Amino acid sequence: MFPVYGSFVLFSLYLLSKYFNKDILSTLLSIYFTFLGQLCLINVLETHFTPTSLQHIKHKYLINKNIKFPFIHIVKFEVTQLRIITFLISIIPSAFYFVSKNYLLNNLFGIIFSITGIE
Repeated sequence: MFPVYGSFVLFSLYLLSKYFNKDILSTLLSIYFTFLGQLCLINVLETHFTPTSLQHIKHKYLINKNIKFPFIHIVKFEVTQLRIITFLISIIPSAFYFVSKNYLLNNLFGIIFSITGIE
């Protein structure tokens, strides 16, 4: 099904670029990829920080919610101290990428997307 989904996404992007203002579309895509890059960066940072390397941070759950969406399985939403720290760390490169579109950060997010996809 991947080729079908990929074809649908590419055709949708073609239609969006043809019928919508390119500046607004560019801004929306920048926000989207910055947000996804930050989520992937949080995921990669969490997997590489082990509780032994961060002894002073207790890995306990602050918020634990089960959210039900229609047609989607239950999403377990957990906020830990480690996740808050990795979120704060990931804000810096995400904000800098959104403002500057630096090619090094673009490559960093590409590598992080790849790592997350392989995991």
